[in-house]
Amino acid sequence: MAAVALAQGGGGRRGGGPRNFGLPEDTHPLLKKAFAASMRLRYSGERIVTFRRGPERRKHTEYVTKDGPRLRLEYPEDSILAGQIVVENKGERFHYLPSVNEIHVSPAFFENSFERLKMLLKKDGEEKVKVEVGGSETVAGIRATTVAFREPKGNIIQRIWIDERSGMMLKREMYDPVGTTVGSFEFTKVNFNPNIDPDDFKINRPGSKVITPEDIAAKYMRENGMIMAFLKERGYKLFASRVMGRTSNSKVLILSYQTGNAPLSLVQVAGSFNPENLKRLAGPMFKIHTWTLQGRTFALIGDKSEDDLKRLADRVEVKRES
Repeated sequence: MAAVALAQGGGGRRGGGPRNFGLPEDTHPLLKKAFAASMRLRYSGERIVTFRRGPERRKHTEYVTKDGPRLRLEYPEDSILAGQIVVENKGERFHYLPSVNEIHVSPAFFENSFERLKMLLKKDGEEKVKVEVGGSETVAGIRATTVAFREPKGNIIQRIWIDERSGMMLKREMYDPVGTTVGSFEFTKVNFNPNIDPDDFKINRPGSKVITPEDIAAKYMRENGMIMAFLKERGYKLFASRVMGRTSNSKVLILSYQTGNAPLSLVQVAGSFNPENLKRLAGPMFKIHTWTLQGRTFALIGDKSEDDLKRLADRVEVKRES
């Protein structure tokens, strides 16, 4: 269950206003400022993105343009992603792939990223996450304050670095249950007074094919012998899918849904789940519900009660291909 930054007018490095963004009242002021800033800041810059998939780590550079809720990503000419362009605007993400002349459309990742942070902060009781603010580091030439999120067993599951003056999140690291970094980004350059054109946040490519998250998931299902099963529930939007495993017996399909307040994953395998692998996939913060459907084993993983996960399992429907 393991990618970034939130629109009122204005720009520059002014701090956030009094809006609470649905955060708990005891949220640290620096985090409140970061939420407010992410909806308002204008900047351009460069950042290094790293993620771990299986035994490998992959790293690439992104050129970022941000104007309130709008985002544009481009890549260096020597990058394996060169020529690709990502735009997030009005809650949608448009990803242009020149090699196949396709535009992949999905819900905006950026908003979902901050919803996941909010979900951590809203944990209560025995599941309450401890937030530790303190220490500093220079990121992109800016002095940033470190914020660590520690789960109830004492393990740090995430760290972010925030510019106290602007509220901008300059660096982020996410960890697995044994403390290994599984995803991160870090800005190396930031310009708080960029020259931005409104057309920067549009993709106009006549003749390109528009691909939805459902199209991509269906392709993975056909290629890996999975059944066409999707969650059909109002308010849940599919935004990503991936396949793990090297052999037909070990293939695992993961569909990630955006729910507006917490992530939810629908997982499908041909055989049965290894309980330890499933727990590791869910991490310490999420509950799991498993069941079988048409000879396949499924799991729902999310920040929900067991009753809610069971109810949602009944909303998983098999689509018959025409």
